[in-house]
Amino acid sequence: MSSPFIELIAFKVSQPLGEFYLTKIPAEELLKITFSSELRPNVDDSSEGIEFTGTQRAKKGEKLRQIGRYIDSVESAFPNSIILAANYQNNGLFVDDEIIKWRVEPIDQGLYKIIIPSREKLASIVDGQHRLEGFRYAENSERLATELVCSIYFDLPLPYQAYLFSTINHNQTPVSKSLSYILYGYNLEDETPQAWSTEKLAVYICRQLNIDPSSPFFKHIKVAPQIDQILLENINNSWFVSTATIVEGILSLITTNTKRDRDELAKTSIKNGRKRSELSRFEDDSPLRKFYLNEQDVVIRKAVENFFSSVVSNLFTDQNNAAFITKTIGIQALFDVLKENLKIQKYNLELDITQDYFDHLLRPFFNISFSDNFLMQSSAIGRSRLRNFMLYTLGYKPEFDPRDLDREITQRRRLIKVEDLNEYNRILAERN
Repeated sequence: MSSPFIELIAFKVSQPLGEFYLTKIPAEELLKITFSSELRPNVDDSSEGIEFTGTQRAKKGEKLRQIGRYIDSVESAFPNSIILAANYQNNGLFVDDEIIKWRVEPIDQGLYKIIIPSREKLASIVDGQHRLEGFRYAENSERLATELVCSIYFDLPLPYQAYLFSTINHNQTPVSKSLSYILYGYNLEDETPQAWSTEKLAVYICRQLNIDPSSPFFKHIKVAPQIDQILLENINNSWFVSTATIVEGILSLITTNTKRDRDELAKTSIKNGRKRSELSRFEDDSPLRKFYLNEQDVVIRKAVENFFSSVVSNLFTDQNNAAFITKTIGIQALFDVLKENLKIQKYNLELDITQDYFDHLLRPFFNISFSDNFLMQSSAIGRSRLRNFMLYTLGYKPEFDPRDLDREITQRRRLIKVEDLNEYNRILAERN
């Protein structure tokens, strides 16, 4: 593997919203790896309205020129940090490619190493876009070497980015009313649930799961990188999962295209009656889509809450056997299982999301060691292997899928212990 583009030394800062990493990056390098997406109207005569794209206020030429002149001065200084949200693309989608995504590794004595593999623009500027862009207007090229303080959040969902942006700027340059209404819905007036995009609903449910004492995720969700050694360090055998993991898992149950939903709703301002039911004209086979469209959010939350209550009660109790599925790819694979089950229930025109039902569903997993070396592959391949094993064990995936290697079939049979096969087959036959 080639050397990374940049390696940075950073230290972690913990605050109520979550954790971020404080470091410094030269302006010249920062310009190469970050982006800010300006809010623009796209007028299309064939459409019924104006579609808005982007997330930031328009850059003001005169303001940038003023900043450029200040940068050229002998007393220029930028002590405030530029806030970045790493591992997002310009279209708002999360980066899940392990080869290119930014990552964090602990060093020692409270220090961390941030690894940026390439020059790809995979960090959104949450705050400080004018400050950074002003370096393009400086006449003194040596100023590009200026080190800028950066606060880097990892895997910070877009609604949280919007929240930070609007909150930080509330007492500075006012955020325009149209920007708040059209895109964020965080400032000026409370946004009603009927106007929530799939993304905002997923974030809302994620927050509720983290603060409700009866939730299986109570105090287990953090705004943090989807990197297990960071999430698990110094936790005394407890487990944590990133906000992004939960938000994306919930989204997989209610939409096949987050960006489409977000952009379509943005065509109508909140004050003019934005409604999520406007999205019903799109074909979307997500298993809980109709409950999102009908504002039956409690069904979506209960499906997630009861499924993972069963997981925690039955699979997380033995730390030796369950340690691996408490990590990021384990939670991701479990969401894949939940999604597949709900799709089958939807196809059969039924829906049972009680914990008793999920207890019964997960029984084939009870005697399986999820810390087996065959399953413990912390990568995209590992998630696929774990997901396929789970789906096979539940009878949702045929044993002789032509895409599977013989070794994988053999290992699956080994993990379902011989002494358990009769009980396993009985459970599957009973359910089918």
